Amino acid sequence: MKCLRCGKENANDEIFCIYCGIKLKKIQANPVDRNPGAMREDRRVQNILAEYLPQLGEPAGNGGKFVAAPDIDDGNCEQIFDELLSVGILGQKNGMRRNGEAAIKSIRENRESIQGIFVSGYNKLNYLPTVLIFSDRALYAFWNNFGGWYMQDSLNGKGSAAGHAARSKRKFVFDCKCRYDAIERVSVLPTKVGEGVAGIGTSKVSCALLNSADLFEFAFEKKYIREDKLTEMISLLAGVSGGRIR
Repeated sequence: MKCLRCGKENANDEIFCIYCGIKLKKIQANPVDRNPGAMREDRRVQNILAEYLPQLGEPAGNGGKFVAAPDIDDGNCEQIFDELLSVGILGQKNGMRRNGEAAIKSIRENRESIQGIFVSGYNKLNYLPTVLIFSDRALYAFWNNFGGWYMQDSLNGKGSAAGHAARSKRKFVFDCKCRYDAIERVSVLPTKVGEGVAGIGTSKVSCALLNSADLFEFAFEKKYIREDKLTEMISLLAGVSGGRIR
């Protein structure tokens, strides 16, 4: 078993790397039935990620870290995720790890295949990374200890003037997952107090969803992510799965 930190080979029954000491993980992959059409779509997603993940990180801080398929699979994704989050404040790392484990569990249960992971730049004193986990069908987004969220109309379906005013007030529904084929439009907006996160220099990606008043949103620090590349990449992923981008 190859250690992802130092690259040295270890015996398959080793628990810790005998060279650098990191814990080794071997995960039994769930069998997934794939058809040729799904495999072609996988390759299109892989091509987009291979092109854009290296371009997402801004030069500030330590820069972004990423892993793209075929370097990541069901057998090493959790070990890779821990490596990408190897620096930072313990409590925040643990929160991000819990979010990541929930996303990886969802990917397995829904018989998706993991295509890549991106962690934005950070420094040791300001550990507020954006983590993006990509499957062949969906984007999973986290910012610091917050997941991506859906904004929904508070009183959906009301026809009166009072109902219309009430619909302008949104509520947040925590959910880290957004399917590519549900995305109709992608934009970047500044965060505001009361919209789930607030912070100087923080923006949010807002994905309008097909046939819905809902928005899927996640935040990021502008000094660590190139927002033009991020929105272009998400738009292309939506196009692969049949979403309409305006």
